[in-house]
Amino acid sequence: MPTRFARIEDRAWGAWNRVYGELWDLQPMMDSAGGGRRVVDASREPVLGFTAIFASPVKESTEFGSEARGTLPRFVNETTLSFDVRQFGEGPAPRRLDRVTRRATGQTYELGHGQIDGEGGLKFWVKELK
Repeated sequence: MPTRFARIEDRAWGAWNRVYGELWDLQPMMDSAGGGRRVVDASREPVLGFTAIFASPVKESTEFGSEARGTLPRFVNETTLSFDVRQFGEGPAPRRLDRVTRRATGQTYELGHGQIDGEGGLKFWVKELK
């Protein structure tokens, strides 16, 4: 039986997806032999039409120095993709290096490192592929 928190998070995911969710397609990828270009991971099936929340907030980075040391701060986008892993059913969840395509724009991104919470929410940092 799910906990009270799990039931609340289920309702929250439903609301977030209705308001902010978009359709995406997933192409499983993996490193090629020798660490070259990424290649399609034939052991996993592509996933068409899953819902995810795209966020691209601008943040001030202190990793490039600070005003106190005489340098200007740098502003960067911290682009993420969040979704409920339960929508993938029994199949494998997306993982690092997989590619996702945003249906609304056709733009493709590569999944970077990710975090999972205790209730099935996944958040990946993504890199736009040109």
